[in-house]
Amino acid sequence: MSGIYGMVRYGGVPVQRETLAPMAEAMSFWGRDGHGQWCGESAGLGHLMLRTTPESMLERLPTNIRVAPHLIITADARIDNRAELFDALGVPDNGREQTPDSSLILLAFERWGAGCVPRLLGDFAFAIWNTKERTLFCARDPFGCVPFVYRHDGGGFSFASDVRAVLAVTENPKLNEPLLAAWLQMSTYFAELRQTFFVDIVKLPPGHTLTVNTGGLQLSRYWSPDDVAEIRSGGAGDLAEAMGSLFRQAVECRVRSAFPIGSHLSGGVDSSAVTIAAARILRVRGEELAMFSWSPPPQVGGRLEGEYARIDAVCRQEELVCEYLPGTRESLIATFQKDFTVEPMEMLTREANVQERAEKRKLRVILSGWGGDEAVSCRAAAPAGIQERFRDFIRQRLPDSLYARTKANPYSMHAASCIQGEFAARHSREVDVMKGPAVRRLPANRATICRYLESGHITKRAEHWAASGARNGLVYRYPLLDRRLVEFAIGLHENTTTPRRSLFLQAITPLLPGHENWELAKKEPATINALEKEYLRAHSDWATHLETRKEKSAASRYVDLLKVRKAVDSAAESGSMVALTGVREAFCCFASTHL
Repeated sequence: MSGIYGMVRYGGVPVQRETLAPMAEAMSFWGRDGHGQWCGESAGLGHLMLRTTPESMLERLPTNIRVAPHLIITADARIDNRAELFDALGVPDNGREQTPDSSLILLAFERWGAGCVPRLLGDFAFAIWNTKERTLFCARDPFGCVPFVYRHDGGGFSFASDVRAVLAVTENPKLNEPLLAAWLQMSTYFAELRQTFFVDIVKLPPGHTLTVNTGGLQLSRYWSPDDVAEIRSGGAGDLAEAMGSLFRQAVECRVRSAFPIGSHLSGGVDSSAVTIAAARILRVRGEELAMFSWSPPPQVGGRLEGEYARIDAVCRQEELVCEYLPGTRESLIATFQKDFTVEPMEMLTREANVQERAEKRKLRVILSGWGGDEAVSCRAAAPAGIQERFRDFIRQRLPDSLYARTKANPYSMHAASCIQGEFAARHSREVDVMKGPAVRRLPANRATICRYLESGHITKRAEHWAASGARNGLVYRYPLLDRRLVEFAIGLHENTTTPRRSLFLQAITPLLPGHENWELAKKEPATINALEKEYLRAHSDWATHLETRKEKSAASRYVDLLKVRKAVDSAAESGSMVALTGVREAFCCFASTHL
């Protein structure tokens, strides 16, 4: 994934290459294919290139275009509706193949201004400096697949794909202690939609634009799941056919690459459908899809059950080979040593080994089924049993405040929070505010999907994989987060008799191996069992390591090591990972240099 950065200064203070140098250095690993800069009187833009699409092979950024030389853009973007935009802009056929996505964005912005952003489909973050109006315009895709952080103060504005770049030009950065207190006690997906672990450094939220000038900042939302129009017509067959067409289109857009492509294959419906569709498209082009699973390798000659049965069925049908790369004690301990305030870590215990292998195989794109459960293939079936169904019916209709009393850990509060008591008490009110709405089923499927999409966990994982992928020259793409497909799933009228998941299964049935029962939920017993053993070993080893350290750590102001040991001992005695919830967060505090 390419990296972008830049700066605007007020009061006539110039921005020069030397001014931008600390930002470029802090995130230099983003640009294995080159580095470009543009500097004007009071603004500067930078770009660290990782080429993936055919059009990007000759791309140079930052750049402008002939019809609008006063507009300078830096961008990390893959625009999927190129033909539609070219038609609307009147671009002749012979000029399209040589036009990279960044130039297409500039053409759209020159024509429609800020109104161009809702027209863009794909994953993107970009900034455009208008040299005439001395205004910076920034935008980010609806699901936050591409990261964008910024800082604004009286002296100017700085932004980047990586928080380290903004930190590099921030004097005496201050730790965001309330967010740290929340992070040690619960999952902070919702809070991290906007916040970082540093005061005054924030994120451009997904689906938003930002205009910067001497008058200040103007933040505007251009896309929300709540605004999606309802689809009221069509029977189940027609709807499934339409959904299948959108799915194929979403996969086809994301295999637009000048380099080899890989895919996750977990044995679930989403990853299996994505893998099969991509493999068939690539096969027509004479290319082969690489596949990776987080499961441990199956025993030779053993009976294939659980995830292995489905993975094997896909591999046999498509004549492909899957590489098994499970999380290990070593990959877990590597996560414990990450500075969580600046280092990505979401699900990287499992994914780190895949990234390393993909880089060795010279892949640059990895497809993922992530996001399907939240919208397109949303499993919203009621629980079995009359009594449980009745309870579920009542719970769905409770306000969040009352719902919290009926379900354990409704806000993902850590079972074994290892926070220092005084520090927790000091920020208790701020932590309560950061909880956000409970991630839960609601009476209407549409409302449930919107709640899932707005919870922040999709965005956090996409952000972390984007930043971690940059170190390995990898870009992640998510067909089931295609805006057209998501809007279709959201828009289905509540009176549609066929559930969304059944429609999706009907739509992709021609792809999936017919002898497997894909209606059943995915089960990964081998993956979970192996990971639990590695988790228990790694946590015990690292707790002992921290206890034997001689030096005093600043983390002790926030983390209670006695609580850490108690949680680890409890997990070892019970053999369950539940007791370890929150221990990883405590470990990472001892690795941070910003506490």
